[in-house]
Amino acid sequence: MSDYGRIGDYIGPVAAKKLSAVDIDTNSSNQHEFGGNDALRRLLGTGEDRRASQGHGIPTALMYLSDDDAPAVADLETTWYDARRNKPNRSAEWRLYYKDCEPIRMARPGDLKPDYAALVNMLEGQVIRLGAGIGVVNSLDPGDLHHALQRLEGKARKDLTDYYNDTRAALMEVLLTIMRTGRENDDGGGARGVTARESDILSVAVRVLHDRHGDDPQPPVIADLRDLLREGPDEVRTAAVWDDPGNDELYRAQVRGLLADLHGFSNKMTKFGRLFGDQTTARIDLSRPVDFDISALAQSGDDVVAAVLATTWTSAFAAKNAADVLAEEGLQPRRNHVIIMDEMHRALRASPLMVEKLDLLTRLNRQWGVGQIMITHTFKDLMCMETPAQNTKARGFVERSEIKVLGALSRIEMDRYLRGECGLPVFRREEDMLEDWATPVNFGSDASHKGLGRFLIKLGGLLGIPINVEMCPLEKSGFNDTNLKWHA
Repeated sequence: MSDYGRIGDYIGPVAAKKLSAVDIDTNSSNQHEFGGNDALRRLLGTGEDRRASQGHGIPTALMYLSDDDAPAVADLETTWYDARRNKPNRSAEWRLYYKDCEPIRMARPGDLKPDYAALVNMLEGQVIRLGAGIGVVNSLDPGDLHHALQRLEGKARKDLTDYYNDTRAALMEVLLTIMRTGRENDDGGGARGVTARESDILSVAVRVLHDRHGDDPQPPVIADLRDLLREGPDEVRTAAVWDDPGNDELYRAQVRGLLADLHGFSNKMTKFGRLFGDQTTARIDLSRPVDFDISALAQSGDDVVAAVLATTWTSAFAAKNAADVLAEEGLQPRRNHVIIMDEMHRALRASPLMVEKLDLLTRLNRQWGVGQIMITHTFKDLMCMETPAQNTKARGFVERSEIKVLGALSRIEMDRYLRGECGLPVFRREEDMLEDWATPVNFGSDASHKGLGRFLIKLGGLLGIPINVEMCPLEKSGFNDTNLKWHA
């Protein structure tokens, strides 16, 4: 076996650090410094300061690597110093000072190896990175259906168009509700949640928008939807003020909140506009594995993460639906797909409407012929909604999942949520085992737990199958280590 191309021939010791907002975001701190973690201290040492201003800096090549563009590179000297050297009564605090440059300006808080990107790349799949300044997804074109529709004609095109418009309107309702969650009614921004009248307006508006732009080279974006409402064509006016559509004052009152919030999604200076205010940067290719990489949103609030998750999940199902229609029309091969919905807990706690959205998706997955894996931290996340009705719908996620894979769990969670709320039969022996897996093997700060790599596969009321996951040599090499920040 040839040794050609081994990265170890070019790179020696390695240190990894997850960038925080204070490290890299000038809105949080303009000190141009990385906090020195354990890995950096081992790599650079903790003896004397190495200050560039005194001619003893560290020759450094800063590079920002992306999947699509050439690397951004800057050669400079960095300073490695103990910020508390003159404070003998306090422990050392090492920092790496850098000068402003292009790679630094491109970096974002939370940049680190994401959960699935390395695996998908290894499978020659598609990694779609999303984040401010990194990648955008157009929520008015979920699943890139605009281009799929242009390949169809007749009944197939009409049916997919109806689905497309319904999906776009429903997604915009979800996004608006996420934006408005926690907001009190106000004159400028609209009510909390989406009213029935606003729902009708959106439903009509996206159809008018498609009638106007369905054959354009590019799909419309949210700014086009905003401008359409501002224009007020007859169909939209009738939906807003059915008994007096020509009354400009009444119409403006009905769409004022929508206009304000749609502007928030289209303004590329806002937290939502930076992610949804433009054309999708990378179209989904379902002929190979696809990963939506949202690791750059690690420091973002639950509302932003939930909005991105809602859009990417909707896009995945929409792309699958379009792929099936194209296959039925003989335009491409038929393929089976599995969709993984990770980080459910962050989406659910951001907006109660996410429960409705997920409930719809989980009910239709068999109809769409797609396997589905839902991942959350604890079952408690599914039972802490605002109303009992929402809790019931969330409980349905568990009930409709024929196979449950359980890791270490507390006895309280098993008794209250698995048995009590979800009605999942958990035998006493299984309960003892799951609780024992949560026990550390010793008192060390780096101690693992007994249940590391151990899971219980439950199918209905049958006794579960305990398994121990053994990693292959490639996995042990750390190619997809999502715990790097704990090793640093």
